[in-house]
Amino acid sequence: KGNPARHFPCKTYGFRANRAFRAKLVKVNKNGPIPQYRPDLGPCWIWLGRKSKQGYGWFNCRGHASTAHRWAYILFIGPVPDEMEVDHLCRNTSCVNVGHLEIVTSRENMLLCCVELVSLR
Repeated sequence: KGNPARHFPCKTYGFRANRAFRAKLVKVNKNGPIPQYRPDLGPCWIWLGRKSKQGYGWFNCRGHASTAHRWAYILFIGPVPDEMEVDHLCRNTSCVNVGHLEIVTSRENMLLCCVELVSLR
């Protein structure tokens, strides 16, 4: 159902996709900032490759582009169900540290974003 790459890119794009993503991980700053409100998470791993206007890391392999944090989650942890999203616990959109990522529904993701915006006021 849906885009098979969304579930597990290596099954769709093969070993090359995984090898390409792992090679890109060399271009990650593993000494990124420690989230102020969640120091227990440790440092963010900042994606140094291409980024969106919102600061999300982007990874492209064989014409399939996706957010870098989603690829990292899928590669190192496992599939993401269609109705779920990968959220940053650290609130740093360019972070690809899988210890900073969790699976949430779209609604939960929007609520977390709104709570964060209110707390910044």
